[in-house]
Amino acid sequence: MTVEEAEHAIREVVPKILDELPDEVRSITQNLCVRVENEAPPDVLRKEECRALAYYHGFSLRDRSVFQPAGWPDEVVLLAGPISRFATASGRDVREIIRICLIHELAHLVGLTHARMRELGYTFDAPTKDR
Repeated sequence: MTVEEAEHAIREVVPKILDELPDEVRSITQNLCVRVENEAPPDVLRKEECRALAYYHGFSLRDRSVFQPAGWPDEVVLLAGPISRFATASGRDVREIIRICLIHELAHLVGLTHARMRELGYTFDAPTKDR
């Protein structure tokens, strides 16, 4: 699978996944931006130990304060290059990879830990340190 094919699949699948979310979950995504990049920037690679398929940028709902002014939207970034390489290497369906990545990153928005996401099946990797 090429990066371009992965990017096309991401752009096709993400709106469908967001539309399928329960109303309670969809309501918290009103100030959320979902972007596609080919590769992660260096600062994300260092933080994620070079294994990121996607990443979340923002403050989880549990870490927010009523005293914080509303700011830029929270952001989920899906990485077409790593997703295409993972789909090719693993033989997994790229749409399922995208779905799990998006739900995993939305779980950061609500403050779930990596341990809990592993329990729910929203990770691909071995246990890692929770952030």
